Amino acid sequence: MPLRNACKLIPVFALACVSCTPIRAQETRPADPAAISLPAGTLAGYVGQYRNAEEPDVVESVSLASGRLSIEGERSPRLELSAESPDHFFVPGESVTLVFERDATCKITSLSTRFGASGPAHTMVRTSDQPAPLNHFRDYTRTDAMIPMRDGIKLHVVILRPTVSETSGEPRPFLLHRTPSRVDGYSPSFVNAGKPELAA
Repeated sequence: MPLRNACKLIPVFALACVSCTPIRAQETRPADPAAISLPAGTLAGYVGQYRNAEEPDVVESVSLASGRLSIEGERSPRLELSAESPDHFFVPGESVTLVFERDATCKITSLSTRFGASGPAHTMVRTSDQPAPLNHFRDYTRTDAMIPMRDGIKLHVVILRPTVSETSGEPRPFLLHRTPSRVDGYSPSFVNAGKPELAA
């Protein structure tokens, strides 16, 4: 579930890690279902904006371009959708499934999203039949370094810097986050999804 964040206009994210936990074996993901092709007219019926029923500030936008359906949010990148059957979609290569719900007149009224086979479904109510560009994601370059402290101990640091700042030479403020946890997941996706204000 996305979390609200009050960080503003801090385009570089650095992370220091004192000690890291052991890396767990990656879970295996089931193979993607077989995709079917739906006519553009059918796909156009899913287009619009959807608001999270539990967190009204969370909005997702479904759009159609070049015969391909995609979904994006302020905290989620644009993801292409593939149809498994009418009203049932999945994100290729990810454990994400989406089911569109219809009313008695067959108009799409809501969308249920599930992450993983056993994860809870999140319901989003359709609020508009017009898509909106919500995604402000930018590219970050990740650098790992070991920084020596006065006592000789070295701290593992992950630096995530906007790619454009490497060529502009412009000085930038930074945000430093210290954690005793592992930092495998600290990536451009982490900054873009967790701190959309920075990406914007």
